[in-house]
Amino acid sequence: MIRLLFHVGLFILLGCKHQEARRPVAQTQTDRFEKSIERNKQRYADEVKAIQSIIDDLPNSTFKPSESGFWYSVIYNPKKNNYHPQFGDNINFDLSISYLNGLLIYPEQSTANQSYVMDQEALFKGLREGLKLMTEGQKVEFLIPSQLAYGYYGDGDLIGPNVPLRCTVLLKSITQNKN
Repeated sequence: MIRLLFHVGLFILLGCKHQEARRPVAQTQTDRFEKSIERNKQRYADEVKAIQSIIDDLPNSTFKPSESGFWYSVIYNPKKNNYHPQFGDNINFDLSISYLNGLLIYPEQSTANQSYVMDQEALFKGLREGLKLMTEGQKVEFLIPSQLAYGYYGDGDLIGPNVPLRCTVLLKSITQNKN
C-alpha cells in the first residue's frame, strides 16, 4: 500500500510540468490607434460618397458644404432678418430626423417644439453647428456624417452606431440672450 501511494505521489510530482506563461502577441497601442484611424477614415469616405450620391439625386436642391463637415440646403427662407443664434440665445425649432435614404427615424410630430439654449445644452454637433447657420423662419435640410451626429454609440434608442443622418429643421424663433 505504501509502495502504491509512493508511486502515485511520484507520478503526480513528475507528471506536473511547470507551465510557461503565454507571451502576448506583439501589438502596440500605436498599432491599434492606427487601425482605428484607418477604419474611421474609410467610414467617413464611404459616408461622404453616400451623401454625395444623395446630393446628385436631388438636382432641385442646392447643398453647400459647411466648415464643420456637413452639407445643408435652405428649403425655405422668409428673409425676415439676418440674425443667427449666438451663445446663450434661446431658440425654438421643429426637427425631423431620418436615414440618408429618407426613411424617418424621428418624425417632426415627435420632435416638434424643441427648445434649446445655444451651446449650453446637449445636442449633437452637426445639428448644433447647423442651427448657428440659420435665421428665424428658415427651414433647412442637413446631411450629417455619423461623426457629427450620434457617432460611435448612437442615441441609445432608435439611432444605431455610426449612422449618418438627414435632418430637416424649421427654426421657429430666436430669443436673444440679454446678458
